[in-house]
Amino acid sequence: MNRPHHPLLGLKQRSPEMVAEETRRVKAKLIRMYGWDGYQRVIRRMESDLARLERETRGREN
Repeated sequence: MNRPHHPLLGLKQRSPEMVAEETRRVKAKLIRMYGWDGYQRVIRRMESDLARLERETRGREN
């Protein structure tokens, strides 16, 4: 059974240049989709979610 391709799948095997290019591509796509203000909201939300997940993970480890 084939799983759908996920853009972050295998990210660790990519060179820093490939990661930077993918980052620029995704940023440009988000800005086209949501505009600059919407892009900034998306990024703030993602950073907030990541911080929450990191806190929850640390809480489980202790």
